Amino acid sequence: MRIDRNEKDCSAEVSVRDTVTQKGFCSGYMYVRCGKVVQGGYRCIKYTLVVFNILVILCGSVVIALGILMVTKDYGTSDVSDVTGIDYMKVAHFLIGLGTATIVIALFGCAGAAFENKYFLAFYFAIMLILVICFLAVIIVSFAFKDKLADTAGKLVHKQLMEKYGTDKHFTKAWDEVQRKLECCGLKGDVYSNTSWAFYRKTTWYTDQQGANRLVPESCCKKGSDIAKCRDTQSLIPVQELPVTKGTAANDLLFKDGCLEKLTDPLGTYAAHSIGITIATLLVTIVATLYSCCLCMAINRGESYVV
Repeated sequence: MRIDRNEKDCSAEVSVRDTVTQKGFCSGYMYVRCGKVVQGGYRCIKYTLVVFNILVILCGSVVIALGILMVTKDYGTSDVSDVTGIDYMKVAHFLIGLGTATIVIALFGCAGAAFENKYFLAFYFAIMLILVICFLAVIIVSFAFKDKLADTAGKLVHKQLMEKYGTDKHFTKAWDEVQRKLECCGLKGDVYSNTSWAFYRKTTWYTDQQGANRLVPESCCKKGSDIAKCRDTQSLIPVQELPVTKGTAANDLLFKDGCLEKLTDPLGTYAAHSIGITIATLLVTIVATLYSCCLCMAINRGESYVV
């Protein structure tokens, strides 16, 4: 029922079925009183939008926290980037930026709902659609590359170790830091593998040595240990032949396990966490976007009922 804008009698109370909402979904009636539109369903949409925006803010905060963790963790993406040559830091920075944008836009949506401003809500709706696309992209990329991270990183580290260790100062320093922090030596495998501590016999670093060959870099030795006994050929422990046999005496001064698993496990963990968090944020964002559309339509239609 339409109320004429020139109607002067404010004593009448007119009830109009809310055409914006559906039955069972914030259903209610619209009441026109002296130039003000009061709706049960309208208010339900408004307050529900605010609640979902609060959830969006919380999800955005978690996304930011994940990105910060990737950057600041004792051993995180910056170290992985240094030894693989791939800038994984961009992923962390993207998550921080995406989470920040989500929070800012959610606050904008709360303001639009609170002030019942259809222009704010229209802008909010448009930006939220863009964020939905970004979250979808993150999910798709994470699913596509989650299982390939370890394999890709392994191939890159293998190549870097073979060619750059001992010759490239930046890579050498980064890899030494990896071995000290993660208490590992070489590429992968355990003490009996020829790709863990014994891997260095294949590298340029080993073949370019002059004089007595050192079997492993100093960073493979435990803190405070006798470096000569740990890595020099004179000790012959654990080295008697390559690969090491299970009958060979152990060298307790040496880190024996390879670094690759310890290096790439955090990447898999971050990928799994980012998928879960992003899916949750995406679902909440979609609902908030739909509610903003409903509220904007309710405000727009409500204007025709104002006395």
